[in-house]
Amino acid sequence: MNGVVGRSGGLTGIQPPDRPPDPRTPAEILLADLLRAEGLEERRVYRPGEVCRLLRISPTTLRLFC
Repeated sequence: MNGVVGRSGGLTGIQPPDRPPDPRTPAEILLADLLRAEGLEERRVYRPGEVCRLLRISPTTLRLFC
């Protein structure tokens, strides 16, 4: 390895992505699908009953989660 030039192989040919992948994207897609299925509009805040419908859980379960 002392001064070797022109070596090929490894990861030298792979270009880095323009930006790192956004981990929120799958969650946002799932939320949009759930909202569409339940007929709810996209908002920043949801009432507890709407959250229960989206997650398909009971109000008691939601209170336990909280």
